[in-house]
Amino acid sequence: MMIFRNLVLFGIVVLFSLAGCGGKEGSAQSPHDTGDIPLESKPMMAGPAEVSIPDEIKAAWKGIKVEITDNETGTKEVVEINIGEDKLVEGTGLKVKAISFLPAFQMNGPIVTSRSNEPENPAAQIEISEGESQLFSGWLFTLYPTTHAFTHPKYSIALMGGVAADKI
Repeated sequence: MMIFRNLVLFGIVVLFSLAGCGGKEGSAQSPHDTGDIPLESKPMMAGPAEVSIPDEIKAAWKGIKVEITDNETGTKEVVEINIGEDKLVEGTGLKVKAISFLPAFQMNGPIVTSRSNEPENPAAQIEISEGESQLFSGWLFTLYPTTHAFTHPKYSIALMGGVAADKI
């Protein structure tokens, strides 16, 4: 009788353990982490994340390349923007500022950083304004262009990648 009771208890523990694990269905890897928990399932942070860029990564990348698409005509233009600078995109009224670039974006709790200098998961922190109005402030991802995408009635902006610093 004691053995039977122990087996039943063991079975219940195993069932609860398996139920808590869950499968991987519908869990595409998010740009925010190396695990396979979708962004929608992650708890949101209370405040803004701290961006920590190692010096060797800062030295290796001087800017970003973004593609601006006119959604009405389908015309596309690739624009390079140096980190820390902004660029007025001719004919659009949009100004894009490149704040930072991470070749291998990774989010560890409240810290955003790059796990390497290889372009494994390129991301750029940008601001977009039109006239005096700020339209967007956040991250664009090369591999995940629809995650936190910039939305505008006429234009789309996608991150193409980073611009390497000139080697001396």
